[in-house]
Amino acid sequence: MSDAHQALGLEYRRRVQALSEPMRVVVVNQSGGLYGIERMLLALLPALQDRGVRVTFLALCRAEDEGGALGRLLRERGIPVHFVPISRFVGLAPLRRMVATLRACDPQVIHVHGYKAATAIGLARLFWRRPVLATVHSESVSSTDMRAAMLAETTFCKRFERVIAVSQGVARDLEQRGIPSDRLAIIQNGIVDRFAPCAADLLSARDPTRIVVVGRLVAVKRFAAAIQSVAALVRQGRRCTLQIVGDGPLRPELERLVKELGVSDQVRFAGFVDDVTPFLAEASIFAMPSATEGAPIALIEAMAAGCAIVASRVGGIPDIVRDEVDGLLIEPAHEGDLPRALERLLVDESLRHRLAASARRRFLEEFEVQRMTARYLEAYTAMGAGDA
Repeated sequence: MSDAHQALGLEYRRRVQALSEPMRVVVVNQSGGLYGIERMLLALLPALQDRGVRVTFLALCRAEDEGGALGRLLRERGIPVHFVPISRFVGLAPLRRMVATLRACDPQVIHVHGYKAATAIGLARLFWRRPVLATVHSESVSSTDMRAAMLAETTFCKRFERVIAVSQGVARDLEQRGIPSDRLAIIQNGIVDRFAPCAADLLSARDPTRIVVVGRLVAVKRFAAAIQSVAALVRQGRRCTLQIVGDGPLRPELERLVKELGVSDQVRFAGFVDDVTPFLAEASIFAMPSATEGAPIALIEAMAAGCAIVASRVGGIPDIVRDEVDGLLIEPAHEGDLPRALERLLVDESLRHRLAASARRRFLEEFEVQRMTARYLEAYTAMGAGDA
């Protein structure tokens, strides 16, 4: 038998063996805490494992750091986890450790989330190559203070085999950044339905005056607008309370605003929590007045929880919530939109219930974790995972 025929025979046997073995995927992320991307990965990775994928998580941080929480939780759920800390500028030593870890895992596909992971894996491919799928969770406009980071992410995403946008808005942004359309697809985020026992009652057993916002306390989330709206409603004689779930650099400033506006009895800061489920289950209204968003997990969680929603008409939010059907969409630039929308929901019980019920149905149809998982499995297969 010629060398060429022997090589073809070996290649055939390798492909047959690959088809009979579980798909091997390494998911990479550098986390700063349990926020939207992390909650999405907490849903996706166990679901992939349940589908027979041999999935491993590579955390680009130390296990004991705040960002290590995601890796620690995944490890508790039976997902193999490796921690390889990298700094803002990826040095040669951590790069070598990352490449060694990837070689040991021998993935057929590397799946990256976030610009830091995209940059790190893009550099690692200079030494060791595997097909890469990158999920981009936000538009570049949300990172105007990180132009160098966005440039690096764009440069490497142009070279990756597949790029996934979490919304139409993110997809348009990626096309404008030069990502080839034939390598670009949209997969909407999904979560595990943890709300089934509490969502069926919708709002009937909840405090109709309770509003909740969830997220990192940064300017783009516009939580100051939520506080000002509640203060305006209170001055008009409306009964309402605001629960702010999350932490961040603007907390002292927001706490001062609450005192200045005289609404300390109506506004409460819960701080950062690992699980927002109880807060959403108790709230009647969920507000997201953000200046920009990708496909926010907190919004999807609010839909699953059966909250009546007020959200900005920005980024991927209109892909998720249909105005006057699943929630009320507002223009963040129009100061009066948010208090007017909140007032509509506070005074109109039938509207609250109708929007909440529709949001819950839409979640089950479009944003439950199994739908997202199936789409990612299709993407891995389309990349030729069995051929790696």
